[in-house]
Parts: sequence; structure tokens; C-alpha cells
Amino acid sequence: MMGPGAPTDPGTPMLCPRCRHPNRAQAKFCDECGAAVQVTRASPVLPRDNTAPDIDRADRRQATVLFTDISGYTAQCARSDPEQVQALLGRFYAAMDGVVEAYGGRVFDRAGDAVMAVFGAPVAHGNDGERAVRAALEMHSAAAGLADCDGQPLRLHIGIASGEVVAAVIGAGGKSKYSVTGDTVNLAARLDALAAAGDTLIADALYRSLARVVEARSLGEQALKGLAVPVPVWQVTGLRAAAGERAPLVGRDAELARLMAALETARDSSLGLTIILRGDAGIGKSRLLEEFRARAAALGFGTAAGQVLDFGVGRGQDAVASVL
Repeated sequence: MMGPGAPTDPGTPMLCPRCRHPNRAQAKFCDECGAAVQVTRASPVLPRDNTAPDIDRADRRQATVLFTDISGYTAQCARSDPEQVQALLGRFYAAMDGVVEAYGGRVFDRAGDAVMAVFGAPVAHGNDGERAVRAALEMHSAAAGLADCDGQPLRLHIGIASGEVVAAVIGAGGKSKYSVTGDTVNLAARLDALAAAGDTLIADALYRSLARVVEARSLGEQALKGLAVPVPVWQVTGLRAAAGERAPLVGRDAELARLMAALETARDSSLGLTIILRGDAGIGKSRLLEEFRARAAALGFGTAAGQVLDFGVGRGQDAVASVL
């Protein structure tokens, strides 16, 4: 029997204990279903039979998958007491779980120092990709506040991809587990493996959907194991300042007139007003607000602003505190 971190034969496939998919010898998660691959030498690959798991309530949906590992973990295990390593993993898991939950994601699996989180399943939001990237940046910060077995700050490498997954409750051996599968899981794992210490690498589709939010550097096309053709990869370097669309404001004359009337009332009475602007995503709230602020500034008003995301209030970042 081999324990965590034990070497395996690079030529021997690892069978997923859940779906029996053969994976590379050093795999931590299954390329097919995302389950943690047990660190045991695989038996010969057999045809699927009645031991295969039952899958119930399969649901195709868009989601964002994040994988993270501790950089240098194998070397850390080799030179540290196992109890120290276990304590380190406990601190690491607690920190990562807290970040993922704060951003509305869910930790699906752990294998050694690796964590798999999903944003968009089982609960979907309108900005799961942004949530995942913001969570990744905070994961790096949280890890830097943890000491490894040598007393040095932890460093992570992270890979993120978004796309269609199949979410389902998979049952085997009398137990059921909610899981996601698909090429998106595989791509995120490959990006995680490619990333260097301190890096967050994201897939091209995710970057393009977040180009107005995320600052990133192109790493060009990268050949990733298991993918037929090289894929564009982006390295996240930070977040952009919030900005509305610069297109001309069209069709909001009535709303803008009401806002300007409120502004005149505040100027004439020297009393403040609170205005709530609400509506579905994408209908132009940010653009209307930008136009209003520009006109208010032209009249000599100060226009302090703060951004509160839909997961901000739960983190103690309400509107008033953000503006102040």
C-alpha cells in the first residue's frame, strides 16, 4: 500500500475509483469526472460493467472550474514530518474553503494539496467567471498569510476554465455525490499543471468574457496534455477599474431627466437624497449612472463612487463603506 505522495510508475495508468476512466500515473483528479484519483497502482483497464456508478439528474450547464495546488508540496513532504504536513493541509483547506464559499462557489474535491472548486454548479450566478477569478486572487493572498512547514509563506498555482459541464448526482457503493464532468474540468486541471508558483492561468474563452474586468498577459498558444491542438492561455495580472460603456446614451431621456431633477433639488435644498436604480443585467444601468455622474461633475458636484458586487455585502463591503 502506498501513502500520499508515494511514487508511481509513470507508465501505469490510474483508474478513477468513480468512473473507471484511465488517467496518467501522476493525476490527482480524474480527467473525465473530476473525482480525486486514489494514489494506488491501477489494475488493468476493464470494460465498464454493472459496477459502474449510477448517474441521476444529469444537467448540462455553464460553469467555471478552478484547480489550485501548493507549489513545492512534494519537496515539502519529503523533508517534513507527516504530522506537520497534515497540519499544513488543514490550514490550507480551511483557508481555501473560506474563500470559495465567500465568492459563491463550492469545493468539489481535494487530493493531497490539490483543491477543485466550481462556480455555477449547483448554484448559478450571472458572473460565475468573475467570481472564480476574484476568488483565485484572494486565494493567493490567503495562502501568503499561511506558513509552510519551514515557516515560509505558501505559494499556489491556479488554473481556471469555463464552459459547458454535465452536473449530476453520481451514486456508487450506496453513496451519492454531486459532481461535474466535461472538457472544462480537464482544461482547468491542465492549466493548473502549467501554472508556475504565484500564477493564475485562465482559458481563452474565460478571458474574453472578462476582458473588461481582468488584466491579463497572453502566453500564446500552449500545447496541453490530452488536448488535440494548442490553446491560447492567459496569465491574470490583476483586475481592471470598473468602467461603464462609452457608447452614446440612447433611449434614457426620461430616467436621466428624473435624476437631474433630483440633483437640482439637492442643490437647492442642500439636503441629500437616496436613489435606487435597479433593473436586469445588461440593460444599461452602469451607462446611465456614468452619464449622470458626468453631468453632476459638470455642475460642480463631487462624484465619489464605490463598487459593490453581488457577493460583497456578505463580506462586510456594503455600499456606504465602499463609497467612504
